[in-house]
Amino acid sequence: MSGECHLRRRWRGGEAMVAAMVAALLGVMIVSQGASAVPVNSGSGKGNAWVGLGGLLEVLGMGEGGQDGPGGKPGAGERIRDMMVKVQLAGLEKEYRDGFESLVRAVAEEEEAMALEAARSAPSAGSPPATGHRQAQGRASEPSAPPKNTSGSLPGPYYSFIPEFKGRAVPGNPPTASWSTPCFSGCDASSSPQDAKGATEVSIRCTGAAPTPPGHILPTVCVDTYLVASVTGWKVLRVGKEGVTKLPWGGKGEDMGDLAAYGARVFRFPASLSSAVEAVWQTVELFRGPLSGAGVSKGDADRNAAFLRDYAHCDMSPREHADFPMDEADIQSGDAFGIVRLDGLDPLIMWGTGSRIGHTAAALRSQDGQLYVVESQDHTSYWPVGRVQKTPFNEWVRLASLADYNVAWMPLSRKARDRFNETAAREAFAGWEGLQYGFYNVLWGWIDTPTGNFPWPLHPQLLMVALGILEPLLAKTRKPSFVNAAFGQRLGVSVEELGGLTTRGAYALARKAGVTFEKLITMPERDSWAYPNQTPSGGPGPAMVCNVFVCRLWKAAGLFDPLFDCSEFTPLDTYQLTALAGPGDAAAMPPACRAGNPPGSPLCQFLGKYSMSIPTVGTVEPFAGMREGCPSTPPDYEDRVKAAGWC
Repeated sequence: MSGECHLRRRWRGGEAMVAAMVAALLGVMIVSQGASAVPVNSGSGKGNAWVGLGGLLEVLGMGEGGQDGPGGKPGAGERIRDMMVKVQLAGLEKEYRDGFESLVRAVAEEEEAMALEAARSAPSAGSPPATGHRQAQGRASEPSAPPKNTSGSLPGPYYSFIPEFKGRAVPGNPPTASWSTPCFSGCDASSSPQDAKGATEVSIRCTGAAPTPPGHILPTVCVDTYLVASVTGWKVLRVGKEGVTKLPWGGKGEDMGDLAAYGARVFRFPASLSSAVEAVWQTVELFRGPLSGAGVSKGDADRNAAFLRDYAHCDMSPREHADFPMDEADIQSGDAFGIVRLDGLDPLIMWGTGSRIGHTAAALRSQDGQLYVVESQDHTSYWPVGRVQKTPFNEWVRLASLADYNVAWMPLSRKARDRFNETAAREAFAGWEGLQYGFYNVLWGWIDTPTGNFPWPLHPQLLMVALGILEPLLAKTRKPSFVNAAFGQRLGVSVEELGGLTTRGAYALARKAGVTFEKLITMPERDSWAYPNQTPSGGPGPAMVCNVFVCRLWKAAGLFDPLFDCSEFTPLDTYQLTALAGPGDAAAMPPACRAGNPPGSPLCQFLGKYSMSIPTVGTVEPFAGMREGCPSTPPDYEDRVKAAGWC
């Protein structure tokens, strides 16, 4: 991800765009979970999409200050009703009212069934306790096993609401490939030809119903819940019996070109509605507290450290060594700082990319020798200044400590330090200072392959429809679409017209050019591109997220020839460059670093309550076109390790 570094920016009130990965992973799921209870004959939301996480959570009643129900923990129905109120207040009834009202009804039915089940299972006076399980209204399907080419199912509740892509039901085409679920041995999907108004009928055919589990007293009905979506809307189909289940689709407002090319996308939700809603809330808890204040509480940090351990096999245990002051004399221009804030978003970045840091900054001395930390950053509840900026080193350390940063100093290698042209670096920074944070290229270093960068079960078709479904929320936040502008760059749209490009417009241009969505999102991001409203005066300029800024600073200082585009880099790709000192240089670390870190450590962590480990720092020689086709499959990232020398 070309600078997934600070997806965390601007939490409250939707003050700014939070990057695409979070909206795709979290935002659309919150909205489309509303779809998962929409009756077959309900309407669908319409629009194209992009929205910041902060504004989304505020609109949906999940932001700071949300109220718990009686007993301190609201049920799924209560939570969804609160979200409905927020949707109504935001003026989004037309787009989302049917979905949320239907979700409330479906959750209420599920909770009623659970209550009836409990009542029927309770022994009457004088009778022996019942054995087995009674199912009054059926049981929800269990999660499917992941495909063999994944590293396994999600290890915990976080993100476990993400539905699994099953296929595209293109009108008039043969059915999709068959899939199995715990409820049925075989299912497929198809769509009838579109009529003159663009309407069609989506069908899911299932055979081989699963038998009643052993020990159940009453026959059970296993129910699968499907999200059916296009770029203009979503509905749900609940399948609990063999045969064909049909869903009217399209018509007025439907993007007929999208439906004809891609069909209705079919996704299967992993479990019951109540458990999915609970998983959404547990996932939000990774972010809500840390992104609302200056610091990160111990409970929030521990929760995020456990997430990294379980989801990315990255151990950030409580740190045994105390913070210590760095001697400024040891830090030279071009040295890097690797940063992790356990706030939900840095861990999300690390999970998606395999990086061991979430934010990157660099050291740069002024002509009179004063040491600054230079970085591409955005204004947040814990950082006072946005844009490309410089901060005196001691002041930066003070702010980093208050923000609960974990910080490691990563010096340049001896060869790179001798080659670093400090004057050229200062000149480059002077030309960039004040640029807006590079949200425009936030996704594209991460997404290099059609499916090899998405944690299972996330799929590019879910991202595609997400960007359409969320457009009404974007309109309410009045924020531009950074993704649409990036699409426009790949499709040859002039910089003057990028700001007015819509999601549906971008998709139409791509279809006209014969470019699939999977191809569109894997086209390389170029350092030479200019994006609108980037300069302090509102003019076009380069977009640089944190690690891209550091990489381009090194380029400007002459550390390597312009053989590659830094905008294609993740934080991992940046710190792996041999511009930085590698594991063999550990002995050259200053005495304070050796005393304050584990023996033989190749990095110098001088700040933070949790231990950092960056085992591959300074290990990859740069080469032409590097990092334009890299996979990154969690939790072990074996594909990424094997491809490090060529991708």
